[in-house]
Amino acid sequence: HSVIADSDAALDDAVPASVRSAFFYAGQKCSAAARVLVHEAIADQLVERVAGAVQTLQVGQADQFGIDLGPVIEREAQERVERYAALAAEQGTIAARHEADLPPAGWFCAPTVATNLPADSAVLQEEIFGPVLAIEPVRSIDDALDRVDGLRQALTGGLFSRNPRTVEHVAARTPVGNLY
Repeated sequence: HSVIADSDAALDDAVPASVRSAFFYAGQKCSAAARVLVHEAIADQLVERVAGAVQTLQVGQADQFGIDLGPVIEREAQERVERYAALAAEQGTIAARHEADLPPAGWFCAPTVATNLPADSAVLQEEIFGPVLAIEPVRSIDDALDRVDGLRQALTGGLFSRNPRTVEHVAARTPVGNLY
């Protein structure tokens, strides 16, 4: 799903929530964040903070205490996620990729944050179902909503804004089934 962060978003809320949504359960849930559409006024700050948070994630077996990101379900899933991460590196910029603590055995994928992707990138248009998060600056809430409108899937969405009118506007316009 897509998370929208308006220019007035509280980064102390938006950053940890986006990281949890994108990377917990290794991104293998239908409500996992796949992209953050962030107002350009705060985009650099959000990218920097998300990148820093990704570096602190604990990757390992899900039954171990303190693990944030477990393995993906099977080798095919691991290979698919790694193809998307490689495509993100080829087409855009990798703002964060936490590979240091990957267990040597198992189907683990490094949590990856990508920026500067072209609008037609498969990383933005297809469902990855793994720990890859794309962050895109937008000019306005309506710019973000236009991008969400263009997606083939819109099961869930998230919004960070302090303005009640913005919340009402997004709730009325967005095509997602569940808006958080």
